[in-house]
Amino acid sequence: MSFPLESFERVSPHVLEVQASIDDDGLPADGNKDTAWQLISGSPEGVSISGGNSSKGSFEFHAPGSYILRFIASDGELESSRDFYVGVGDAGITDFRSFEVLDSSYRAARQAWAALREKAYPNGQVSPHAISFDEDDYELEEAREVIVTLLHDGASLRNSLAWFDASDTGESNGRLIWSDVATGPAAPLETGARTSLGLLPAGTKLRFYLIQDGAGHGTTILSQDSQANEGGKVMVAGRFSTGGDSTHYLAFEDRLQGDDSYDDVVLQIEYVEPAHEVLQIPRNLENEEVIASDRGSRGVQALLSREAMDGSDCEVLGGVFQMPAEDISYTFEFLDDRSSMKFTLGVVALDRIWDLCAPSLLFREQAITDAVTIMDDRSLNPGDSVTFEPANYGLLGKRVIFFIIPNNTKEVYLRNAWRYTPRGNGERTKRQPLFTIGEANPNGVDQFLLFSNETQTLMTIEDYCRAESSGEAGEPSDSSFDDIQIKITPALVETELNGAYYGSTIDYTLGYGSSDGLSPSILNYDLRAIMRNARGSSRWDLLFSTLLQPDGAFLTSEFGESLPISPSGALSVNIAWENGERPDYFIEQQRYGADLIETGVILEDAALIADGIKMINWGFDQQASDGSFPGTGDAVHSTSLFLEAAARAGLALRNYKPRAYRRTIRQWRRKVHLTAHWFASADSAGRDVNLEPFGHRYFLRAAALEQSSRFTRDRTLSTFAEEYISEAISLQDADGTFYERGEFDASYQMVGMAFASRYFSVGRNYSLRQDLSLTIWNGISRFLDEVSSEGEIHIGENSRTATETSRSGAAKRFDYKHATKALVFAEEGLLMPGAEEAAALILNYNEVLD
Repeated sequence: MSFPLESFERVSPHVLEVQASIDDDGLPADGNKDTAWQLISGSPEGVSISGGNSSKGSFEFHAPGSYILRFIASDGELESSRDFYVGVGDAGITDFRSFEVLDSSYRAARQAWAALREKAYPNGQVSPHAISFDEDDYELEEAREVIVTLLHDGASLRNSLAWFDASDTGESNGRLIWSDVATGPAAPLETGARTSLGLLPAGTKLRFYLIQDGAGHGTTILSQDSQANEGGKVMVAGRFSTGGDSTHYLAFEDRLQGDDSYDDVVLQIEYVEPAHEVLQIPRNLENEEVIASDRGSRGVQALLSREAMDGSDCEVLGGVFQMPAEDISYTFEFLDDRSSMKFTLGVVALDRIWDLCAPSLLFREQAITDAVTIMDDRSLNPGDSVTFEPANYGLLGKRVIFFIIPNNTKEVYLRNAWRYTPRGNGERTKRQPLFTIGEANPNGVDQFLLFSNETQTLMTIEDYCRAESSGEAGEPSDSSFDDIQIKITPALVETELNGAYYGSTIDYTLGYGSSDGLSPSILNYDLRAIMRNARGSSRWDLLFSTLLQPDGAFLTSEFGESLPISPSGALSVNIAWENGERPDYFIEQQRYGADLIETGVILEDAALIADGIKMINWGFDQQASDGSFPGTGDAVHSTSLFLEAAARAGLALRNYKPRAYRRTIRQWRRKVHLTAHWFASADSAGRDVNLEPFGHRYFLRAAALEQSSRFTRDRTLSTFAEEYISEAISLQDADGTFYERGEFDASYQMVGMAFASRYFSVGRNYSLRQDLSLTIWNGISRFLDEVSSEGEIHIGENSRTATETSRSGAAKRFDYKHATKALVFAEEGLLMPGAEEAAALILNYNEVLD
């Protein structure tokens, strides 16, 4: 999907309409196209969203602030999303933009990282010679625009990136670049994302640093300067023999006690030299080119004299202008036309093209695609005026450049832009666009002279390309700069410092708050790290509940009991019901299919995934049209366990190989949606009986409904989940306990923390996730009070473990699976020290004390 600039229309000061462009692969042939518009960050009370299942959304803003919104499209198997930013002031909308990384930028970043990896990472390990950096590379000898590009995100943490000026001794020197440096479909950035630090003065000493897991509330600083790090550890590799003087690379390691891969956050740092423009009036600047055009009463000098703008202080150095933040209208007056060609005058925001090479065809094509036409010479004559309102095109607060298309229009040019050359090869209608920034013109030459005072701006334009010909046919330029003359009132505001055309970029990852679909934390924290701890452990099969015994006839539950499997996919007691040997089944028993699928995803084992799908499908085969499961025992609680597992399994498949499992994903999505709504209604009707004696069930329900919301794209389910998580947080005792039947139970304490972690991984509500992180931390600390330094778990006084039986009648033992998952998440996701070590201890301890 894409959001071209024309797709944004401010229809009133407080109302924005956005039209999304959707590319569909045509699969599945019978797939329904579902779309949705969502608020990602900003006050929910500050905006009203309408559009429903439509590619056109309308947004009415009621309060000032910064808003990030998202458009989502799905065909039931594949889905995609795009975010966009809207800035709102007291008088209404001031700015809006999308954050799409162009394909060319993505490819360039991938190629740069591949080249760097080939040179400096032999055998996959960083070369020792590349570790650290050269301080001289990061001190600016001249004023330069500094551009940062994300080449690679290899981290499991959601780090923040910031920078400071080491030459500035002020206390508040650090400046955030991206608060959430994460890429992928579930993250706010893409490979190739670029940002500008602005035009920085000579003498600036650049230093970059990570805030370890800053998006997850981490606070540890990992600096480019090793002396600022704990133990003086070097956290960057930056001695790469590539890039030259103006391009450098920094590769961060994001853990003090990590794997020293130095590939967790990889950046490209570019220094862009501000250009010197040609001048009408001498200024004694270095390498200045003075035109001094004077062709009589219709020439440039005569115009400047008439307008009392013939002083050097009126001439603009540069071709970039800053649109005001407040709503304003400009008048463009066509003063004179000495050109033998018609023309189109347009404007484009730099944030749509700033990551492209200015002299390239791609730059010209993208610029004209995203441009707004202001004047069309075919319908205007000297003396005519047009009104231009930047707010109507999302240009308030933007840096912009202007251009002309000689003897043509935007629409005609875009039909075959590649055919347009500096002189058109002799064809007057095939001359390429000319821009107010010389860098974008052939050979980097200027085509505009620009002048401003307090009330107006003058443009005088040379309509023939001034670049020297390399044998190309076509009339040459006379460099008179008086072919087209335009007056603009009120005056445009030019950029400072020789017209550098990049400004410091907004951090659009700030407050991203959640992820789209399956958060990486579910797989990265919940499984991969656990496998590292559990492999070879006596608890391996018990931990995963997924490793089939040699005969393939059963797997093991979290309570250590064997779970027989029938050919149809029925598990445990459900086989007896299937055979007519008992009056009821328990839908919850099918939940182990999700564990099988998750492990199959991690191991890339299609057979495990297929078995897991069969088990979940057996459960859905019992589903009624209202989403319930007639005949199941303990209907509400049993359904909550199965719903949580099915939604989690669906997210795992969608995140893993959506095309391969598209039929399953589409079928499960409808079924999960039905069950989630039935469950939310049924549980509300009997919540006292279903909930109050059991603290962990609040977290179970929250995880089930939030994961279902993510899987089905139904935000109403998220509202139910937030109610449960809020209640759960309020139930925690001062010492961290969540009570089960009125007392502490170590096993169920950790079951609750595991489900809390799952909610945290996909939860939309940022403030609730902040509160929940402390809740999980305190809850796990309470559990660790019951664990000895050798890994012994004391369960003698527990309220449920070892005294209750499972559905099959076996005694409930300590739940190692959920406990270990919660512990690994605590360290990997919340940076809780010692949690993974505790997980390894309890997994390898062979006895539990009574």
